[in-house]
Order: sequence, then C-alpha cells, then structure tokens
Amino acid sequence: MDKKKFVFTFLFYIFSIFILTEDTKAKSLNKEKFLKSYDKIEQEITNNKKFTKNNYDQLLNLNNKYDVFNLKIEKWTKGNFFFYLCDGSQKFEIYRENILVFCEQSDKIYTKHNLYKEKNMKEIEYYISGTLSLQYAWKYYYSKNHKHLKLSKKFIKKNLKLKNSKKYIWHYYAALKANSIINRSDLKYKDAIKNQRLILDLFKCDEDLINKIICHEELSNFAVLLMDTSTSINNEKANKILMRILNSENKKNFKEDNRRAVRVALYSYHMSNFNFEDAEKYISDSIQYINTLDKRGTEDYYGVLARLYNVQLLRGFTHEVTLSLEKTLKDIERDLGTNSVRLADILNMLLDIHTFTNPNKIKAKKIKDKLENILDQYKDDNLLDGHIFYASLGEYYLAHGEFKKGEKYLDKSNQIRNSVSITPSLVIAKTKVKKYDQAKKILDLYKPITTYDKVNFMNAKFIFNYETKNIEELKKIIAETYLYYSNYSKGIIREKGNPGIDFFKRKITGQLELLTNLNKNDLDEISKYFKKQLNKEFDSAIIEYIELSRSSKFNKRVQNLIDRSNNKIIEEDKRNLQDLMIQYENVPRQASTKKQRNENLKKLLKIKKKISIKSNLIKKKLNISYLSKFSNEISLKDIQKEIDNDQALISYYFTENIYVDGALIDNLNIIYIDNKNYLLKKIKIKDEKFKNNIIKLISSAKLNNKGKLGNFDFESSNRIYNLILKPFEKQISEKDKLIIIPHKSLNSLPFEVLLKDKIKNNSKQNYKKVNWLGKRFAISYYPSIYTFFNLKKIKLNNSSKMFLGLGNPSFKKNIKITSNKTNYSNLMLRGIANPNEIRKLNELPETELELKNIANIFKNNSKLYLGNEFNEENIKAINFNNYEYIVFATHAVVANMINNISEPGLILTPPKKSSVENDGILTVSEIEKLKLNANIVILSACNTASEDGSPNGEGMSGLTSAFFHAGTKSMLVTHWDVETNSAVQLTTGSFKNLDNSESLSKALQKTKISMMNNKDTAHPFYWAPYVLIGNL
Repeated sequence: MDKKKFVFTFLFYIFSIFILTEDTKAKSLNKEKFLKSYDKIEQEITNNKKFTKNNYDQLLNLNNKYDVFNLKIEKWTKGNFFFYLCDGSQKFEIYRENILVFCEQSDKIYTKHNLYKEKNMKEIEYYISGTLSLQYAWKYYYSKNHKHLKLSKKFIKKNLKLKNSKKYIWHYYAALKANSIINRSDLKYKDAIKNQRLILDLFKCDEDLINKIICHEELSNFAVLLMDTSTSINNEKANKILMRILNSENKKNFKEDNRRAVRVALYSYHMSNFNFEDAEKYISDSIQYINTLDKRGTEDYYGVLARLYNVQLLRGFTHEVTLSLEKTLKDIERDLGTNSVRLADILNMLLDIHTFTNPNKIKAKKIKDKLENILDQYKDDNLLDGHIFYASLGEYYLAHGEFKKGEKYLDKSNQIRNSVSITPSLVIAKTKVKKYDQAKKILDLYKPITTYDKVNFMNAKFIFNYETKNIEELKKIIAETYLYYSNYSKGIIREKGNPGIDFFKRKITGQLELLTNLNKNDLDEISKYFKKQLNKEFDSAIIEYIELSRSSKFNKRVQNLIDRSNNKIIEEDKRNLQDLMIQYENVPRQASTKKQRNENLKKLLKIKKKISIKSNLIKKKLNISYLSKFSNEISLKDIQKEIDNDQALISYYFTENIYVDGALIDNLNIIYIDNKNYLLKKIKIKDEKFKNNIIKLISSAKLNNKGKLGNFDFESSNRIYNLILKPFEKQISEKDKLIIIPHKSLNSLPFEVLLKDKIKNNSKQNYKKVNWLGKRFAISYYPSIYTFFNLKKIKLNNSSKMFLGLGNPSFKKNIKITSNKTNYSNLMLRGIANPNEIRKLNELPETELELKNIANIFKNNSKLYLGNEFNEENIKAINFNNYEYIVFATHAVVANMINNISEPGLILTPPKKSSVENDGILTVSEIEKLKLNANIVILSACNTASEDGSPNGEGMSGLTSAFFHAGTKSMLVTHWDVETNSAVQLTTGSFKNLDNSESLSKALQKTKISMMNNKDTAHPFYWAPYVLIGNL
C-alpha cells in the first residue's frame, strides 16, 4: 500500500462532537463483496496519487453498508480502511463528527497487530495520536468526563516526545494544543498560557507575524487565555496583541476564521471593559468573515448574532432587539432545526426580556418551556454557557414565586461554574426556601466586582435581612444601598460597569415595595438611623428613589462622556477626579461614636464638593455642561422652600410589571408636597386600568370618525378624579395652583378636564357651566420633582424679545417614492431615517398661518423658517441663544414610528438622500445639543405631551425632557391635533395675557377660561389639548 503523507492543521474552534451510533445487526458481513468494492476505490487512490472527496464518500457508503470492524479481512486492509475514513473526516467534513470513531478504530487495529512498528508508520501513528488527543481534550472540555481526560493525556504523552523534531512539528503542536484545552477547562490559566507560549515559540511568532497564518490564529488564542484570567494587566496585554494582529492583516495571511476570531476576541475585550459601542462595532465587523453556505458557518453566524443582540440590549435598544430575536428564533428553527443548540442564546435573552424588562407571563412561560427542552436534550454535553441558561431559568422561577425550582436551577448553574454574577440570586433562592445558614455562608464569602455585582449583592443582603426580620442589619443595608444609588447616579463613585435603567428600576422598586410594607415601628427605626448616620431625612430618600426610577438616564450619560473622552486637555483632571472618587469610596460609611460619625460626614461632604467642582470643570472643558443640570443633592425641605403658599405639588409614579416576592406588583405611588406638608399614598391599581379610562375620556374630547364632536365622557373624568385627586381634596382646597408630575398613562391626560362633580354621560350638558378642574386651578406639569426644583433656580432670559418660528415642512409629494423601508432586524443601519418614508406624511400648510400670526405679535423681532428652509442643516446652524420664544409647528413621531429611529423626534423637510447629519428628523439626542436659552418652547404638533416610547424620557415625553436638557425654562405642548383657530387663540392669547399675569400658567388659564365660557369653544376639544410644562 502507498503510505499517505499528511499536513496536519488544527482549527481552534468550539464545536460539538456526536458519537456515531450504528445498527451493526443490519450491516453485511460479506467480505468478498466488500473487498471487491474496496480494492477498486484503493486502486483509484493509488493511480491518482491523491485521496479525494469522492473517494471518501465511497468509503463512507461502504462503512454504512458493511460491518467492517468485524469482517474477517486482512489486518492492513481493515486498518487502512478506517484510517482513510479518519483522514477523510478531518479533510472533508465540516463538523468532523466521525473523526473520533474512525481514528479510534484505526488506532485499535494498528495497535493490536503492532502495525505502528512497521516501516514508515510513525507519521500515521503521530497523526492519529495528535487527532485523538485533541478530540478527547474537547470532549473533556464539554463533559468533564475523566475518562476523556485520561485518554487525551495518553495520546498527548506520546506526541510530547516529538519536542525537538522538525519533521513532526505539527504533531507536537497538537499535543501542546490539547494540553492547553485541558488546562483551560480546569481553569488552570497559568498552565494554559505556558502551553500557548510554547506554541508561539514553536512557530517563531514573535519573529514573523505578518506572513504566518498559524501565528494569527495562535496569538488570538493566546489573547483569549490572557482575558480568561480576568486581570486588568492581562486584559490590556490581550488588547495590544489583538490590535497587533488586526494591523498586520493582508492578502497573504488572509483566513476567514482568523479574521473573525480576532474581532470576536476584541468584542470580548470591550465587553469586559463595558465599552459597548466598540464591542458592537467589532462583533458587527466579524459577520462579514462567516461563510453561511455550510452548516458550521450558519451556526457561527447565529452565534455571532446572539453576541450582537446581547451588546445592543446592554446599550438599551430593547425594542429593536426583541423584534430581531423573535425573527432570528424562526430563522434558526428553519435553518438548523427546532432543537438546535443555537436556540439557547436567543431563548435566554427573550426569557429575560419577557420576565423582567417587558413582563409577559404567557410569552415568558412559552420561552421557558423551549429553553428547558433544549437544555434537557443537551444535558450530557455540558454546554459552554450552560451555567448562564440554568441561572436564567432559576431567576424566572424566583420571579414567579416557585422558589424551590429556582433554587434547583441556580444550584445546578453554580455547580457548572461558580460565577460571581449568579451568586446573589442563589442567596435569594436559599433565603426564600428558608435555608438561612446556607444563604448567610454564601453571602459572607461573596466579593462583588462590577457595578452589577455590587447592586445585586446589596439587594441580596436586603432581602436576606428583610426575610429574617433583622432590623439592625436591614437599616444598615438600606442606608448603604441608598448612598450607593444616589452617588452612582451623580457620578461620584467610579464606574465598574454600565447597567441600564431597567436594572436599577427593578431593584429600587422592589425595595420600595417591601419597605412600604414594614410596620410603623420598623420604619421609624430606619428613619432615625438614616438621620443619625447620613444626616438625611428618610422621606427625602424615598423621593430620590422615585426620581431615580423615573429618570431613564440615571444621570450616567454625562459621566460616560467624560470616561470615554481622549481629549488631552482633561487628562490630568480625569486622573484627579479618579483619585477623589477613590478617596470618597475609602471613607467609612458606618461609625460607632457620634464623633466618628461627624468626622466621616465632614470628610464625605468635603470630598463630594471637590468631585462636583472637578466634574463641572471637565464638563465645561468638554462643552457638555448643558447635559447635567439635574444632578444636585436635593432634600424635601429644599423642595418645600420652592413651593409657594398657593401651590401644591402632586407626583405620580406607577410601579407595575415588576416582580417582587414572587408576584407582579401593580401600584400607583402618589407623593403630595406643599410648603408645609408631605404625604405618601399607595393605590393598588394597574396602569392599564387608568389607560383604558383615559383613552375613553380623550376619545370623547376629540372629533369622532365622522369628523364631528360627540358628548364628553363625564363619568370617566369623575372616576379618574376620585382615584388620583380626591385623597388630597382637603390639602388642595386652599390652593390656586397645581404642579403635576405625571407618569405613564397619566402623561396622556390634561388634568384640566377632570371633574369633582358627578355628571351622567347621557345628560344634555351646557359645557359653559361645567366646573372643570382647569377653572379652579392653574395647572403646570413637570417631567420630575427635581426638574421642578432646578427650573425654579434658573434665571429667565430677559435679554431679548426675539421670536423664532419653525414649521410647515415640505414633503414634495411629486417625488417618486420607492419601497425602501429598512427592516427592524437590520440593526447595523440604526439611526438614519428613510426620507421617502417621511414624505408619506401629510402636509401641514395651516402651521404656516399659525406661526405668522404669532410673529405679528413680535413685529420685527421675529424669524421664521418655513417649507424648504425648515430643514436639519438650517436648524443645527441656528444660534438659539438669541431667541426667548420658540415655536415648532410640525409632526412629532414616537420611538420606532419611523423605521430605524429608536427615539422620538420632530419631522423636518427631508433631504433627497439621508445622512447621519441630515435625515429629516430632529431626534431627542439632537435636540439636547441645541443649547437653548429660551423662556418657552411651544411644540404645536400632535401628541407632544404624552408617552412616546422614548428611552430618554423622565416622566413626560422624551421630547419635552430633551428640550429641558437643551436649556428651555418651560414648554407649551399638545395632547392631540389642535383645531387651527383654537391653536392660534391659545398661543397668541397666552402671549398677550403673559404681560398682565403673575405666571405663564395663569396666562394660559385665563385664555382657556375665556374659551370655556364661549359657547363656540366650550367643549374640551378646543381648549384642553395645550398643557404647560414648567412655568414662567
């Protein structure tokens, strides 16, 4: 027989290995027929002097037809037959599922008959040993089966003897690689790195990186091992190596797998540093190096997509990612089957979304069942991320109150891999099943690393002490948690991760819910401790907690801009800021004596002040100070000082669809504050119930489908009043002005239309005689309590009386519109609108008349941008500092209403071709950068006051919040399309009344009352849509 020559290459990729099972009874033992077919194939190989894919397929057919291992044939024939299959599986199979079986069988035959000792058989022996050492190493990596470990080491030992042989360099490499896999599996990273260094030395990778494909591959693997150690020094070393590989890429060293691997590794590096934007960039870039024409490539593609979706979830794009995950789930089932292991990652993310982010019990259960089914099928394979999947199932069951099942899955997750991120959930599970000793032991040993870990750790401590009724420890952890959240939100402590608002909201809401369930004595104890240790009223902490939950930014965006900036002018300031933060963190938070406590408080306040000064200096240098107006320390007494005698502030906050103690909670928390009183009331009611009543009420205030006014829904108006205002009737009876902080569905409600009086819907009512709430009170609205406080501190712009009017966008209907919508799943193009989609919107010629009428009030002190002039390039070039009064009269769009735009915005005249700078939409992110100095901005557009799906809103719509961050003091916004004459009357009337009114809310109230008392405009349709956010 001609001896085969080999060039052995090993690809360092993770893949599942399935042992080939055969029904040997059904196979033939007819050796004559077998030999006839086999001899013909072998003759072809000999004649052609090469082993082809066709030859391999022919041999596979023979193996499927005949029980070759048990055939009574010559030993060389039998050994060579299986060796051909071993070699062919390596060369021609994508997954190489049969390598282990065929190489094992050839090795058994060659060993049993001492054929390795024959001349020229060493090459084959080392080839088989190298292949089997690697196959068993991977089997051990997944299964932790020591039988596989023993077999791998047996073959490794044989090939390690080839250390100094140039002839057998690839077989020695296989032994080193197998050792590295085993060490990595056993978490022996030092040994794995040592083996990897030997591989790099073997191929002289330090001398010649550019032209050696193997060096690209193995340096990339070396970087991954360095990152596995989780040390910052090794992480940075890994990044340097990966960037070196990236910068040395050329045509000669091109290999798709290597190109992808280095980008996936860079993704991992940036994920570990919580640099999600760069992580997304590299994982997106890796997709182009996947060949999806074969099964392995398809699996790799979906694996990379899962990573992409994960980082986009962390960046806050839940809506788009949910749509993409649902689509990808179907695609995987179509391409890889309904039981593909690749489904696990997708199901895991959907389970988290439908359990916690956007709770949906039916969807969550369906996904949970699918994930359990997948894990059950692969339970013997020890999936790479199996611990994550089991942890997710554990947390699902904890959320739904099935604590024993939750504990079972979390225990299993912990057995697979003792992960820091899973431990707090395991503590909660042990606590809930009353295994307090176990929970305490785990808690005492836990060392949080990231911000996620720290918050989860504090939450686990809170629940443990709450359940065990240890008030002494509970009050300490409540104070510690509050201090951490408060300082974190202000950027006072160092960032060790970048959790989203939903993560914090769940923790804060859960703790608030449990705290309000404590008895009065326990709450008094906590309040005293707060005052004693933190010099803070507990009521102020409750307000701050609700304000933090209401704010979707958690005030971290500014700090992130500072952290990410490479501007050299702030390098020293950044270092000083970090040093101050470290000093702050090192000051003890607890003290046993009054003297110690006072000294600690003085230190904290002193360092805090220095941090604030340094932070403001950096923001000024970076020109981002406009983003950080709402992050000061504010107490209840501070707020009360800003409330006049005739004012009352009422804040509403829904805590719903959040799991607490195994159940979904649905509450409306109402805070009442005037200059003397503070009240907190909790009503058990779903936002959905309010929403239905509000929808009915608003529908009755607008034109019906026939374009006519119907009867107003007085009953819904009175019903809503009784729920949200009646509890405070006594307190507001002597007030003239209400300051409303709405939330969720209440954002859609103009409170002016509420009724204390009970009126039946079918009555023929004279609208002029109805005692609307708007007649009794001048009402203003604010995104948050803190916004109210901060806006009161801002001086009015009295430098000019300039008016700026912008509106009537031109959509040019004659332009041919092509179907060019961007699919939601195409997230790489996120953020740029399609101008053709914008052109489908209705023209707004009446807005030009409205703006010209207002401009007439200001005479020569006005500027208008209308039609084609109302475009994004012009808007961004305007010096808004010159204008005291600004009106936008155009369409407003909610988040995701326009494809590819995940935040709300205002529609402008679209360009012929979209770009990042000009796509025809002024989004909230762009509005925040306008740098206004206006006393009032009017948004005369549809539904600019209500919820809009914004990731940036703080209680009102994202649009209103954005304009406040940009620098306006107040806003006039609309709840629905306003009839043209009413719009003119409301806006011009309010401007005229402003000169002889004590405030803009009073000026607007006077205008509305005049319309209420006019039979032609008495119906709420005419006067109710405009509401005032802020005040003058």
